[in-house]
Amino acid sequence: ISLGTLPFGPLAWYSEADSKHTYDVALSINADIAVPSHGTVGTQDDVRELRQYMADLREGVTAGIEAGKSVEEMQKTLMLEDYAHFGFYEDRRPLNILGMHRVLMEERLAK
Repeated sequence: ISLGTLPFGPLAWYSEADSKHTYDVALSINADIAVPSHGTVGTQDDVRELRQYMADLREGVTAGIEAGKSVEEMQKTLMLEDYAHFGFYEDRRPLNILGMHRVLMEERLAK
């Protein structure tokens, strides 16, 4: 978990189940401060906000796929403005969209 910043690159590490487990475990710890293995120290609210970003990213890319948009179209239109204050927003948002698109397409192929 990297707090206060968008996840790195095209989400090579991402799976919905693993991410849900990670956020659930982090939020189950009764602590005022969240200290990730690297990056900014934050609070449980920061963990919740990152979890929500990932949910919003997944929802937005899913909607784009269902609307027949290309990855490039989604990168131009799926702005996720609520997270513009996160570090690396400009650089990582398009890569996160690309990675989520890959994950969702792989999930569809596996069905």
